[in-house]
Amino acid sequence: MLSPIRKTEAATMAAAALMLGMEPLLRLPEDLLLEGGDVIPFSREGRRTLLVGYGRRTQLPTLKFLATELIPQCIDEVIGVELAPWRINLDGGLVPVAEDVVITHPESILTQ
Repeated sequence: MLSPIRKTEAATMAAAALMLGMEPLLRLPEDLLLEGGDVIPFSREGRRTLLVGYGRRTQLPTLKFLATELIPQCIDEVIGVELAPWRINLDGGLVPVAEDVVITHPESILTQ
């Protein structure tokens, strides 16, 4: 998390996952940043997809790391969505509502 006040969230979630018997799938290197609101799991034509917004917080190298580590282990593809500089997270500008339908604010999305 970018904000210092949110730094403890990762440790809290890790403790909760451990209590549920879950183990981490991967850990991001210290130099990479991934905001939760930038990641949207999605099924596209039967493919296990991660839509990942990048720009203001999550950066493009993080998407490359996710793709390298997760394909084909547990997902089929990572689709990067470049966000407008004023958009904080992907989930504020694009939300899938069905396999073939997304709701978006077009000005929030620069490229995909």
